[in-house]
Amino acid sequence: AFWRGIYFLPLVTSPVAAAAIWRWLYAKDNGMVNYLVTRVGVAPHDWLYNTSWAMPALIVVTIWMALPFNTILYLAGLQEIPRDLYEAAELDGASGWQQFRKITVPLITPTTFFVLLTTIVHVLFGSFDIVKVMTQGGPLNATNTFIYNIYQNAFQFFQFGYASAQSYMLFIVVFAFTLVNWRVQKRWVHY
Repeated sequence: AFWRGIYFLPLVTSPVAAAAIWRWLYAKDNGMVNYLVTRVGVAPHDWLYNTSWAMPALIVVTIWMALPFNTILYLAGLQEIPRDLYEAAELDGASGWQQFRKITVPLITPTTFFVLLTTIVHVLFGSFDIVKVMTQGGPLNATNTFIYNIYQNAFQFFQFGYASAQSYMLFIVVFAFTLVNWRVQKRWVHY
């Protein structure tokens, strides 16, 4: 129960609070990440202020925040697969890999479709909090995501028309991506 709670923690943590904690963990002088890296024998990095390391550092935080929700969805999807199918496949001589490829993957595709869509939306829209708190688009726009750019154009540079056009384009891209996945998923799902 303790480890499940620890694993589930990113899902119930506020993105702003999580980003603030990760910013502290990535701190150059007294951050836990640099402490662990130096224990291994690697020189410490300025994770959030280095153009090469800032975006990977934010990607780690985004994955950390999205992983529990996606795992819960996949666990629910896996629990819905009837065990009779695996027993029948085993009696027919199917290996573990064949059972995974012919039973698990086809029956989990609705979950994969949903996870793919929610993850794309989370990355596009959920990254705003993380970028705003941790790097504010810097260093040298290395972590400036599209949604943060919309925010900057609207509320920092007061280019509301341009920001509105960007928002419409973002909507069109997400909508098109959803439609393409909706069409393609008809070929994925085998019941």
